[in-house]
Amino acid sequence: MHDPTHDYLEQCRAEHSMLRSVVDRLDLPPRFRAAYAGRLTSRPFFARESVLRDLTRDLAALYDLLTSLPERLFDGDVARYAEALNIPPVEAGLMRRVDDRRPSLHARADFYRDGDSFTLLELNIGSQLGGIDLAAMSRALLHDEEFAQFAGRHGLRHGDQGAELVASVREAADAAGIIGDPTVALVEADGTFARYPLVFAAIEEMLLALGLRVLPAELGEVSTRDGRVQVRGEGIDVVLRFFSPDQIADDQHALSLVHDILKLHERGAVTVFTPLEHYLYSNKGTFALLSAARSRGLLDRHEQALVDRLLPWTHLLTEDRAQVDGQDVDALEYCCEHRTDLIVKPAADFAGNGVVAGWECESREWAELLRDRRTRGGVVQRRVVPCPEEVVDPLTGETAELVGNWGVYLTHRGLAGSHVRAQPADSGAVISFGGNTATTMSPVMYA
Repeated sequence: MHDPTHDYLEQCRAEHSMLRSVVDRLDLPPRFRAAYAGRLTSRPFFARESVLRDLTRDLAALYDLLTSLPERLFDGDVARYAEALNIPPVEAGLMRRVDDRRPSLHARADFYRDGDSFTLLELNIGSQLGGIDLAAMSRALLHDEEFAQFAGRHGLRHGDQGAELVASVREAADAAGIIGDPTVALVEADGTFARYPLVFAAIEEMLLALGLRVLPAELGEVSTRDGRVQVRGEGIDVVLRFFSPDQIADDQHALSLVHDILKLHERGAVTVFTPLEHYLYSNKGTFALLSAARSRGLLDRHEQALVDRLLPWTHLLTEDRAQVDGQDVDALEYCCEHRTDLIVKPAADFAGNGVVAGWECESREWAELLRDRRTRGGVVQRRVVPCPEEVVDPLTGETAELVGNWGVYLTHRGLAGSHVRAQPADSGAVISFGGNTATTMSPVMYA
C-alpha cells in the first residue's frame, strides 16, 4: 500500500482531478461553514494512527511529570510553584481554589512534525480548546464519493475530538450522580461571544449534533441561587468552562461569582468541567521547570528520555542562569548570542499573542525584548523547524509548500482526534488560526 499523502498528491496533480477540489464541494454543517469560510486547507492531512497513539501515551506520561513538579521542586508547596512560574497571585488563587493535584486529563498538544518525529511546542490542558469541531470536515470528506473511494483504498479513518468532549462531560455528570441528560452551560467571560460569534455558534451546532444540548452563557448571565448554579433561571448540572483565570482576575464581580461556582463544585451541587487547576500545568514555564528538574537529577532514566524525546530546550526568562546542553551559562548572554535559534513566548497567552521569533528580529531589538521579558516573565525556547507539507492548488494544479502545527487531542482514554493548522512558510513565525489570517485548518485522517 502506498503512503496516502504521496498517493493523494499524485492524484491531485493529475489533469481533471476531482480529488483536488474536494474541500470546495464538501457538504458541511452551516455554522461550521460560516466559521471556517475561506480558512480550510485544500486537503486533509494523513498520519499513521499507531504513531499518534504512541505519542499520546508519551503525553500522558508527561502530564504525570508535570503534575509532580510541585512535589519534586517545591516540597509540595503549590504557592511557591505558581510564584516560580510568575503566575499573578489572584490567578494562582483561582487555580488553587479546588485542591486536586492531578485534575482529569483533557488536552490538546501542539507539535511540529518531521516525518514520524514530533516535537512538542506546548500542551493546552482544559475544556477551552480550539478546533474541537474539525471532525465535521472529516465526516463530510468520507461522504464525498471521490474521497470515499480514496479513503477505502487506504483504510482511512478519523478521530472526533468533539465526541470525546461530549463523552467526558457525560462521564463527569455520571460521576456526580446526574440521572439522564445533564443540563450543561457553556460559560465564557463577558464580551467573548461578541468577539467570536461564528466560532461559538459552530461549537454549539457540533455539540447539539452529538446529542448534547448546551446553554451558551457569559458570566454576567450566570448566578448562584438556592444552592445551584443558574443560567437565565434554569438550574445547571455541568459548567463547561471556556473562561480562563486571566480573563476574570481584574473583574471583582466575575471573580466573586467564579469562587461561588467553585464552592458549589466542591459541595457536589454542580460539576465544573474542566477545573481551573489545569492552568498550573499548561503554563509554558512548566517545560522550563522540567528542564530544571532534569539538570538537578530529579528525573529517572525513563523520565529523562521522555523529556528529551518530546521537548525543545526551554528556559524561564526570569532566571539569570540557564542550563544548556549540560553547561551552566549566563542566560541573557546565551540568548543574545543564539538569537536566530530562539523564540520568546508569554507563559500563559494563546493564539500566538506576544510570541517573538529571534530570527525575525535585529540584535538590538532582541536584546531589549529579553531584558523586558525578564521582569514580565515568559519563556525562551529553542527553535523547532517543521518539515514542509505539500498541497496542490485546486484551480491550477500547482504544488505549494505549507508549514503545519499538528494538534493532537487526548483524554484519559487516549487519542481523541487531530487537526493541522497550516500556512505558507513566508507568512510569519507563528502558526495561529486566531492570530494569522494566512493560517488554514484541516483534519487528520489516520492510516
